[in-house]
Amino acid sequence: MAGERPEDGRSAGDAVDAATLTYRIDDAERPGNAAVRAVAAFTDTSPLDLDPLGRVIDFRSLDGLLDGSTAAPSVSFRYGGCHVTITPDSVRVRGRADDDG
Repeated sequence: MAGERPEDGRSAGDAVDAATLTYRIDDAERPGNAAVRAVAAFTDTSPLDLDPLGRVIDFRSLDGLLDGSTAAPSVSFRYGGCHVTITPDSVRVRGRADDDG
């Protein structure tokens, strides 16, 4: 059906290459949930196999900061071994955090 996401959470608007995935957040999707789905898609891991997001960041505060924001805030952190940057409309996941050297 049009507009549905495959199980890995990617949609036609998502861009991915070997080093980066940009995941578009649906209007009804919470930013914290989108972060988990994006990292799972990038690492080819089930979201259930990732550590709970709450161990890394206060996801309620994250959702409150980004939900319905008219400004363009962004929040960056490490999760699931990746660098994650979230804006009100997308999640950008890049490289493994342990690739920093």
